[in-house]
Amino acid sequence: MNINIRSIKIFKNISDKSIKDIENDSELYNYKMGQPIINNDFIPNKVLVILSGTARMLYQLPQRTVTLAKLKTDDIIGSISLLRATPCEKVNASSDVIVLALADNLILKLYNQESSLREYFNQNIETIELAEFADNYIKNTAKTNL
Repeated sequence: MNINIRSIKIFKNISDKSIKDIENDSELYNYKMGQPIINNDFIPNKVLVILSGTARMLYQLPQRTVTLAKLKTDDIIGSISLLRATPCEKVNASSDVIVLALADNLILKLYNQESSLREYFNQNIETIELAEFADNYIKNTAKTNL
């Protein structure tokens, strides 16, 4: 693999040892346009970083599926489901996509060892989290006296 790991936004400030771990323990995956990248019926065993191409984060409403976000280079797929221990991300390729795939145990190790990575995940709210919060809020606070 000939990728400058440090050029990936989320890995910009991690240690050289962690960069080596990523270089040694990651893989490249290719997805064709329209192909599912991750489904929200299981917790993935890999976290994916988009290196090229675009994808759509999808959300299921009662009567239809909607696009919540367009994902692009440096965006991360699978981390929210992994860190929350709840499957919640559904993503399909909207063009040909190449991702860097990191095993779940490597991501958890980096999360525990690298403060910049931990801060990134702890300080950023992802679109799917907002959608689920809003959906649950509406369901749980519905007015019954209308």
